[in-house]
Amino acid sequence: MATIQNRINNYKVSISVKRNGIDGFAVTSTERVIELSTEPLVHGITRTILMVFSNNFNTFTSPIVGHYSGRDTFAQHVAVWLPLHEFEVNYDLLRHEKPVYSEFDFNESGTLIGYITRFTLTTGTERPGEGDTDVSELLDITIPERFAILSAMGIRTEPEAMTANGQS
Repeated sequence: MATIQNRINNYKVSISVKRNGIDGFAVTSTERVIELSTEPLVHGITRTILMVFSNNFNTFTSPIVGHYSGRDTFAQHVAVWLPLHEFEVNYDLLRHEKPVYSEFDFNESGTLIGYITRFTLTTGTERPGEGDTDVSELLDITIPERFAILSAMGIRTEPEAMTANGQS
């Protein structure tokens, strides 16, 4: 079993509906796909991860989560198959957190070679209580720029605002 972790660089979302049918009987398949691109690996190649969410996977009973095709090639592709109801939580994580990492385990030998048995999206370390407004990037800019951004967010920054709140 091998584990691979990558920082996600960007993502793209697509949504589709597919209908198959015979003699007036139709089966509808709903699918959402999140295509992740990783930061370039040491040799400059990026890994593409397709997270496929489908109602066809809602009752998936296999121990397999997906497939990794890049073990021996420069085509670094990962496909992960997930139930449709898991789309929102994964999409929210990508939209609201930074940095985000993907991590997966895959079989290196045996009959299931290349198949993924665990897939995870995870965030970087954050401060407790940071909430919806992420101000961690403000640490990398100058004091006047911080005040301008905080003022634009409607947060008072002048000294009288600090004393009005009982702080000194």
